Amino acid sequence: MAFTYPPFNKNSGYLAGIPMGVELDFLDKIILVGAKDFPVFRTLPRTSINSIKAVWLTDQMRKPRDATNSAKKYVEDIQPPEPNLKQENENVVQIFLDEASVPNITKSLSTVDNQQIIESEIAKKAIEHVADMEAAFFSDTIPFLSTQDIDSNILGGVWNFVPAANEFDHRGALGVPTKTLTVDDIFDLQQAVWEKGGDPTNIYLTAKLKRQVNTLIEAKKLYKVNGSDEKKINMMIDSIETDFGTTNFNISRSMSELGQYDRMLCMDDEYVHIGVLDDTHTEDVPTSKTAVVKRITTHLTYLFKNGSAISAGYGFIS
Repeated sequence: MAFTYPPFNKNSGYLAGIPMGVELDFLDKIILVGAKDFPVFRTLPRTSINSIKAVWLTDQMRKPRDATNSAKKYVEDIQPPEPNLKQENENVVQIFLDEASVPNITKSLSTVDNQQIIESEIAKKAIEHVADMEAAFFSDTIPFLSTQDIDSNILGGVWNFVPAANEFDHRGALGVPTKTLTVDDIFDLQQAVWEKGGDPTNIYLTAKLKRQVNTLIEAKKLYKVNGSDEKKINMMIDSIETDFGTTNFNISRSMSELGQYDRMLCMDDEYVHIGVLDDTHTEDVPTSKTAVVKRITTHLTYLFKNGSAISAGYGFIS
């Protein structure tokens, strides 16, 4: 069953419109408020994990044998074992923490209900909380597991898990973008995932590079209009359908804020999961300050269960 949720009320912070009897966890509520702001959390599945270090195995299919090599006798000597293509991968759980604080003097001077002030501040911090977790997904950081303090753990971003064979790097000296985007560049990303048995369901990119995609597709008259409204100009190109499947474009504010204007990421989301060790929750924080303080905490990492289902392009001029 699907429901329509109203936009975030910046004045009250209430998540109005959630049907009676439908209990959502705190993270779901945040994502519903900012669904367009958090494409990763909107599209990726979540899975529970039970350790601060998430470990998983990836494997590859061998290439098909030709007719001569695939012919087998009923009785023959034991064949030598085939190469072991299994690989152990790991990522680290990172603790994300934010605190929403409302000074007592603010509550005293405001004409707005005190509970609304507190909830509004929590809602704002909650959105910033998920924004940090999404930015961590797109970061270039490598996994770091502290032997001293779990608070120092750093999860590894997606770019660390893209196989070299699935990378299309067009950066020149000092990382300067050199490639003007073409339709073939999008095909390359899709094909790299498809050839490894994946389904290239989503491409993530900045708004700046997405405008290049729109211009490219419009110039070549590659789009088709499914419906029209005389009072509305529809210039939204939200997906591309090719021999390799239908791929959705997802504009990422996090990528823009990280300065990744020259990058595109293509994934089969079935194999990329948000690993949650401890669900997002809020708690009251004892304080000597004259204020109400609420803490928002999440323990999570990202699992890339099939690296071949990810491809990346770098160095596109935007």
